[in-house]
Amino acid sequence: LNPHLARQIFANDQKVLQSGTSQEFEEQFQLPDGIQTYLSVKFPLFDAAGTPYAICGIGTDITARKQAERALQELNDSLEQRVSDRTRDLLVYQENLRAMTSELVVTEQRERRRLSTELHDYLAQLLVVCRMKLAQAINEEKAAGLKTNLKEIDQILSDSLSYTRTLIAELSPSILYELGLVPALKWLGQQMERHGLRVQVQHGEQAIELSEDQAIFVFQAVRELLFNIIKHSGVSEAIVSLDRHADQDLKILVQDAGKGFHPSPISTDYSKPGRFGLFSIRERTEALGGHFYIESAPGKGTQATLVVPLQPVSPTVVSNSDSKDIQKTLDPVAQGGSRKKVVRILLVDDHAMIREGIRTLLEHQEDFVIVGEAKNGEEA
Repeated sequence: LNPHLARQIFANDQKVLQSGTSQEFEEQFQLPDGIQTYLSVKFPLFDAAGTPYAICGIGTDITARKQAERALQELNDSLEQRVSDRTRDLLVYQENLRAMTSELVVTEQRERRRLSTELHDYLAQLLVVCRMKLAQAINEEKAAGLKTNLKEIDQILSDSLSYTRTLIAELSPSILYELGLVPALKWLGQQMERHGLRVQVQHGEQAIELSEDQAIFVFQAVRELLFNIIKHSGVSEAIVSLDRHADQDLKILVQDAGKGFHPSPISTDYSKPGRFGLFSIRERTEALGGHFYIESAPGKGTQATLVVPLQPVSPTVVSNSDSKDIQKTLDPVAQGGSRKKVVRILLVDDHAMIREGIRTLLEHQEDFVIVGEAKNGEEA
């Protein structure tokens, strides 16, 4: 026998003799066709005095079984490694997907804001100037026979202007950038009334400062949740509450007392209406380092909780403000009665077309004198 194998077999024999009991071992033997493995059952033989004097053993060749076990173990190890590799790859893909989702949301919002700015700076201003021109024409005596038609055109322009401003607000609500998240959510609540949903916005006295991307996401998420309430809850009231936890995170609750549902399938079943929207909110929240969850039951209403970490903000900050969300439609300048004193007017507006339209209206008034124009306060 191979010296190493012989020493192992001898040691096993000694264990049997010393213990005086039968024992089972796996032993290897060097044979002409290679090393074979045997399952050996060994037991001592005793003399008349009860002293073990020899060993008897029965060996069963288990070489094939051991080879199969080794092959199975190697296969298991290989599968575990492959599963580990796949899991690591999936985690990387998931992180990349979240990053891409966040980037797409930001890109979409930038494009919305660009389109909104284009509509506001060009189309809306053209409509305003047209209404100014019409207002001037309507009040001219020479156009007396055309007043009815001109008024109808003015109404069409008014409707077009209202629609354009609504579209601008839906594309990218300027109030979010100008006044902050809380006024924007209150404005959103007012917009929801057009869809039959009264929204109460509750918030503390602490200022809420978010980066622009965070504020956009929270606004979009709340809007998505409110539309879900309109579509599925069967109620006409909802509550949106904001709670800032020190400097760590912002907690937003969107609640209703409606039909409710079983929330468990949300993470796996996206075929039902509204489910993919909830999944999208969850993915975007996790991409920001926060979390999102739903508490609901049939007949018990629904509470959606959104937690966003308060991160150091960049120079582009959207902050909370108590300013009133006012952006009124600019009606044609009303024609007043005669004035005794001459009023000197400096026209200040960042749109040349608006200044031109107002100038055209005022130049026909004897008691108004245009002394100059400026595009901003500093220039004025």
